Amino acid sequence: MKIQNKFIKIIFGFIVAILTYCIVGLVLKDQRTKSLREHRIEAQAIISEYYSISFTFYYKYKFNVNGKVYYGSEKRHREKDIPAIGDTILIEYDALSPKNNRVISSYNYD
Repeated sequence: MKIQNKFIKIIFGFIVAILTYCIVGLVLKDQRTKSLREHRIEAQAIISEYYSISFTFYYKYKFNVNGKVYYGSEKRHREKDIPAIGDTILIEYDALSPKNNRVISSYNYD
């Protein structure tokens, strides 16, 4: 009986931890999205490299804000939409936190 109660407490603890992790993650993501929307600045970024994680392919880009280099990444969706390394793309970043950024367009401006 004691082992069963202990097991139930452990399972309950895991469930609470997982729910807390999910809720906090959703709240933080919403805050980042809201801040980016409210403090949005457009900039050009340069594709710097390609990489993959578990058969999902991404490209990495870099951009400058006040002389400091920031990086971001984007999932590669289709073979024809892949910008080449060195291509310029349009991104937006949060003026309060440039690490919070995303791609607007992968159009080559050169």
